[in-house]
This record gives sequence, structure tokens and C-alpha cells, in this order.
Amino acid sequence: MYSLGVVAFELWHPFSTGMERITLLESLCDKGHLPPTWAHTHPQQATLVRWLLAPNPTERPTARELLGSPLLPASVGDEQLQDVLRSMDDNPDVVDTVLDHLFCNSTARCGWVWVFVVSGGYSGGLGR
Repeated sequence: MYSLGVVAFELWHPFSTGMERITLLESLCDKGHLPPTWAHTHPQQATLVRWLLAPNPTERPTARELLGSPLLPASVGDEQLQDVLRSMDDNPDVVDTVLDHLFCNSTARCGWVWVFVVSGGYSGGLGR
């Protein structure tokens, strides 16, 4: 998550020169300082970067916390996936099964997952 915070800052902050990039990234990584003007004009992005770069790793978000955060904009279709994932919060085996199938390479083997997601989500007991 820490590295993602650095990359997110690099993507959101325009750099004029290579030296400016090095200076700002050193300040960010060594001291946790964001450029004040940028942080003021981009408060949501600054909050996200600070969260990802929390000095204590236990204070950084998990991937699931990050994806469920209001700090990230929702994409079309994400709402259905979020509903499915929310309904499975306390069942890691089901979450693993759904994620395995969502990201598998075989359309024939995985096609049912898209029907599952679109049709309204988890109703209990997915088998592998």
C-alpha cells in the first residue's frame, strides 16, 4: 500500500522538472510531507495518499478497505461488485472463490460469475 501511495502521488501531481520530482518524493517518503498548495487544492487525493503512506503499516488500508473507501471514485459496474463483496464480508472462503473465478482465464469456466454478480449477488455457499 505504501508504494501505491507514492505512485498515486506521482500520477496526481504534475512535476516541472526531474529535480522537482526527486525533491518532492524525498520529502514525501522521508518526512511524509505533501506540497501544501497541492494538498489544499486536492484534499481528497491528499487524504488518500496520507492514508496509504501512514508511517505505521497497521494504519494503512488493506486492498479491500481501499476499494470500499469513498476516497476512490466508483466506476460503472463497481456498485454491483461492491454489493457482492459486502454481502460476503465474514466468509473469506467465499470471497476467495469469487475472486479466483473473477480473475481466471477461462471464459467457459468463469462465465457463471458474471451472471452471479449481475443477478444480485451472494445467496450462500459457492462451490469451487
